Amino acid sequence: MLSICIPHYNFVNPHLFESLFTQCKNAEIIFEILIVDDASRPISKTYLKSLTKPGFKIFFLKENIGRAAIRNFLAKQAQYPYLLFLDGDAAIITDHFITRYLDCCGDRIVSGGRVYDNKVPKPEYFLHYKYGTQVEQLAEAQFQSNNFLVPKSIFSKITFDEEIKGYGYEDVIFGWDAKRLGLELIRINNPVQHIQLKSNHEFISDTEQALLNLKKLIDRRKDGQLEKEVRISAFYRKLKKFRLTFLLSIKQTEILAKARELLCLNLPIGSTLLIAIYKLYYYHSLQKV
Repeated sequence: MLSICIPHYNFVNPHLFESLFTQCKNAEIIFEILIVDDASRPISKTYLKSLTKPGFKIFFLKENIGRAAIRNFLAKQAQYPYLLFLDGDAAIITDHFITRYLDCCGDRIVSGGRVYDNKVPKPEYFLHYKYGTQVEQLAEAQFQSNNFLVPKSIFSKITFDEEIKGYGYEDVIFGWDAKRLGLELIRINNPVQHIQLKSNHEFISDTEQALLNLKKLIDRRKDGQLEKEVRISAFYRKLKKFRLTFLLSIKQTEILAKARELLCLNLPIGSTLLIAIYKLYYYHSLQKV
């Protein structure tokens, strides 16, 4: 028995829900598809009202509650023992997506990963695409919340940290908390395709928001373990240890402005390195906040 839990926000994607419904029917399982719209624009959510087949449950929130809180809300509404979380901007790319997860049911958290289209997008979306294909798509060791299966009994022991507002690090914290509790996390080859790309400017803004979230989380969780877990904060910690962070203060404002300008120029080479540099300098700038 499976509850498929999908947060929905400002993206029209009927094919995702049709594919899931068809695969669940073909697998002859008891299932429900829960969709919670997080206060999208009317033009982006009206189509959800047409999903009237048995098994669909649609919720429309009047106010946006964010990426962490909406997943917790979905879990509370689910009635079946296994929860499959998917992002609303995903595409199912295999005919055995559901059955592959059914074969992995057990007392553990199973993530399936994500891939991106091989077709290079328009230049204004190049930054997200490059980072997605060269970093996110290859990050097999890191838990990702866009596509994972978890028993409801296990989810209730962790949940997503609702103090995380906006974009960023809610999945890292969830995976980290699961490891601290001694829960088993595995990765299987069962990806969905990420089909909604952010513009270069949106991508940079989300990156900044994510780093601010990380800074607040590290400040709140004072044991220092989270700081060691995340790559950028762990690297920054080493710089502090050797008293080298002052180097990041030299012409910091100018370097951040120039890096942001270069990132938006859609450079075909070196963009992921430049993103890493930008993140480091921006993270350093937050230490004064």
